[in-house]
Amino acid sequence: MLRNLRALKNSRYSGRRETGECFRSVHSGLWVTPFGKPRQEEISKGIDQFNATNRAITEKVGVTYINITDLTRKGLEHPEYVAEDGLHPSGKMYTLWVERMLPVVLK
Repeated sequence: MLRNLRALKNSRYSGRRETGECFRSVHSGLWVTPFGKPRQEEISKGIDQFNATNRAITEKVGVTYINITDLTRKGLEHPEYVAEDGLHPSGKMYTLWVERMLPVVLK
């Protein structure tokens, strides 16, 4: 993952290439959907462990990490944040993510 983040940081997909900045966010909202509900606790713990490792590696290479997991977890109380297929995020969830990321990306 570290090698991949370094490559991303130096690529044309890195956010603001002229300043060498890159942004990283991770989403896996499987546990807030009907599909993931039976394994919700197990998946949630795995996501928390992954996020902690991902954040540490991301920051180590100088990439800004934007946590959106807390927003994704709102899907537990707000079914409108899950798409009609019961598996993917809805447009409302994507809006929350963009609202979180945009001020950081535009800095």
